[in-house]
Amino acid sequence: MLFFLLLSNLVIWFFVLTHLNNNNTIELVKVVKVIDGDTFEGIKKGTTKVERFRLLGIDTPESVHPDKKVECYSIEAKIWLKNNIEDKIVEVSYSNKNEKDLYGRNLVYVTSKNRIMNLELIKYGLAKKLIWEFNERYSKEITELELSAKQEKVGLWKFCD
Repeated sequence: MLFFLLLSNLVIWFFVLTHLNNNNTIELVKVVKVIDGDTFEGIKKGTTKVERFRLLGIDTPESVHPDKKVECYSIEAKIWLKNNIEDKIVEVSYSNKNEKDLYGRNLVYVTSKNRIMNLELIKYGLAKKLIWEFNERYSKEITELELSAKQEKVGLWKFCD
């Protein structure tokens, strides 16, 4: 387990260091409410409008979907994200452009305290990878972290079918 955590942290830091100068826009957002493990509401710096944000590259189990029951490990994912970003100012960055999904949510990567939340959720087995062609920036790292979490039976890989 210690080896898994050390390897995971090494992968994340390598990723951060190699992507710092990628010319992607970074915005500061005050997180006002975590909706579930991959969605939150926040206010961009310099505005007063509350907007919804969806973490790119990952999919956490559903906890608030109107057409689905609460899924295994969804509450754990929501609590983890809430503990790490709610009532905090985070950095959000977009993929290749400022994308929104079908629900009007901003599709973003989220950094808090030098930790990329999208990668952390995968690392701790709280999310599965969900890669689209426009969000491939972290796809290699997400794939590697998910494989490690599966092999180590971390989080949902241990407790869910």
